[in-house]
Amino acid sequence: MKTLYTFLFMICLIGLSFSSKAQDSEDKILQKTISGGKKGKKHKVTFKNESAKDMYVAVAYYDKNPTTMGGRCFYTEGWFIVEKGKSIWTNVSGRRFYYHAHQVGNQEVSIGSEKEFYAHPVKKFNIKKADNKYMYGKNKDYKLYKFDKIPASNQVTLK
Repeated sequence: MKTLYTFLFMICLIGLSFSSKAQDSEDKILQKTISGGKKGKKHKVTFKNESAKDMYVAVAYYDKNPTTMGGRCFYTEGWFIVEKGKSIWTNVSGRRFYYHAHQVGNQEVSIGSEKEFYAHPVKKFNIKKADNKYMYGKNKDYKLYKFDKIPASNQVTLK
């Protein structure tokens, strides 16, 4: 009998967990998480879209911790959609953060000019050594994009 009560209690907890997640999905700020090492410091970066169209965002970061995904190199990850008038945030591990953003359906309207990293032009991606021209320069699946530095406030407004 005690086992039955424990089982029913666990089902109630799971049900409450799902209902709270459904409520979270209607909040204004959505969370996207980029994986990183357990030892690496994580930084919350917020992207707010004040432009007239939805935007695709990619992030690049340098991780010097050799225990995280190989470490000591630049990683890029994307594409995250930031709907017009909305915000998302993501956790980034490592240091030296950059971002690239462009309008959905129009890569000509883009943000980024400081540093170049490789990204997949269409599909979601997670690239290790994303600044390595020898690895990705001849690979037609990837394209170089210009990235800007994420400000110290870790908040980026897309216009």
